[in-house]
Amino acid sequence: MDAIGNQRITARLNVANAFATRGGFPTAPDLGGFVSLADTVWLTPPPAMPMSDADLNAFLSKMREMKQQALRDRALRGGSPGGPVNPEKDKEKQGPLDVKAHGYYEGDKLIAVREIRVFEVGNYRKRTYNTFPGGWPDNSLRMDNARVGKTYRVKVTWENGTSQEKDVAMDSPNGTSVDVWKY
Repeated sequence: MDAIGNQRITARLNVANAFATRGGFPTAPDLGGFVSLADTVWLTPPPAMPMSDADLNAFLSKMREMKQQALRDRALRGGSPGGPVNPEKDKEKQGPLDVKAHGYYEGDKLIAVREIRVFEVGNYRKRTYNTFPGGWPDNSLRMDNARVGKTYRVKVTWENGTSQEKDVAMDSPNGTSVDVWKY
């Protein structure tokens, strides 16, 4: 393959990467009825087919035009590809979730809390945890940005390896507190 052919392939890969990593192709609602890639007019030819400079420029222009139209449509609906339209509105819907876990006795031996984990049910990326190396009987953990209306799973592990989970509904931006006792 010659140098121009390599440049064309590189250009196509760069376009695909740019759209895949910086906002992606418009979704089905943004396309106004397109339901699959096969229905679109901007599919690239198979890599084995040569693409002229004019075809490549036409392809790139069509891609830019469609993405800009999708972004305009999304903006008209109140969405923004770069984040929330009003970040202060989202902050109002967050608050602290305070967890206090208590140690317990097995006979005359104190079993202290070793670890507390908190995560949003259905979204493990939204989590916080702490490990407590000492023998303190009670420990606490705070998740400052818990979202109101979401459910959080609290998992407490004690020094002897036993653990317990509890689901907690975040119901107020002023904060929610939960105590976890071994039962």
